[in-house]
Amino acid sequence: MLEPKVQIVKKGFWAAFLAYFGFAGFTFWNGTIILRSGLDEARAAQVEKHERQHVEQMRRDGRFLFTVKYLYFQLKYGYKKNPYEIEARRYANEIIS
Repeated sequence: MLEPKVQIVKKGFWAAFLAYFGFAGFTFWNGTIILRSGLDEARAAQVEKHERQHVEQMRRDGRFLFTVKYLYFQLKYGYKKNPYEIEARRYANEIIS
């Protein structure tokens, strides 16, 4: 079972990765979540909830199927209309609001 581990990255490769792509957070296949440093407390909580929803999606669909579907949705719909991203944004907004 995937158990999320959350890390704040301040420097190094992953900090540069987040900055380069403009990501506030990212979830790895093993359930590790990285968050960009410098987010205010409310935004960090929202991003963490968003990323935790991706971990839940992996649990629900299986990591391999999640990855295949996520990439397919990215190619077909783009980031903003990717059903996994829509679900994660709704989850984060519902929890935070």
